[in-house]
Amino acid sequence: MKVTLVCKKSDRRILYLEASKECVDVLFSFLLLPVGSSMKLVHGEAQVGVARIFTSVQQMDDAVMHVDKKLLVDPQAPEGFMDKLLGIENALASSGGAAASFKPSDHSFYRCSSGRLCPAIAMDDNTQRCTTCGFVMNVPVQVLASPAAATRPAKPPSSSSQGFVKENVTFMITDDLQIFPVSVAKSVALMSMYKVEAVSDLETIELQLGPVEVLQLLKTSLGSLTVLNDVFQARLPKFAPQRVRYP
Repeated sequence: MKVTLVCKKSDRRILYLEASKECVDVLFSFLLLPVGSSMKLVHGEAQVGVARIFTSVQQMDDAVMHVDKKLLVDPQAPEGFMDKLLGIENALASSGGAAASFKPSDHSFYRCSSGRLCPAIAMDDNTQRCTTCGFVMNVPVQVLASPAAATRPAKPPSSSSQGFVKENVTFMITDDLQIFPVSVAKSVALMSMYKVEAVSDLETIELQLGPVEVLQLLKTSLGSLTVLNDVFQARLPKFAPQRVRYP
């Protein structure tokens, strides 16, 4: 996926990154890892980039979201997402690592715990009581797939397979991984924060992000607030010195 780095040439610093839906979906999908549940508990204390992604989702305008934000800030690993999460499985395989398994667990069913020959009923909630004798329905029932199940056509992709944010929106991703829809106000604020005095001191560089870069971003985001510079600064070219004009 293609992204654009916006850099300050005079000190070789990456100010922010401009990216489309594809990149933002990848960053937001970090929260579907167990980290998402962790950030829900410690994001106020964790001064790392992935905590800023968490906060960005909380503060994101619902108008640009393709899904309910609760899916990311209170992750329940919805069916269909985990099989294609991040593309990290392919990334690990291509780098020689062990591929992670991101498949949802099998659905569980429970029968009556009384030991009686109650009607052959089962429930998917182990806190409910048997409708015949009143005992709790908490004895696991083994469910076996029929041989024909393997040959059934796959379910069509749900709307959730379309990612997290909407198409046709360009996003700004800051060094500490705060994420916003592109706006002039945000750009001006960043220019001011990094003391950019002239547009000529800015440079844009296009990069292609693949599985290796995704893994680097994930790893770095867990322990840094300068994620973009930590991951990409070594790739910046040597900029020509700025000429100073005297009156």
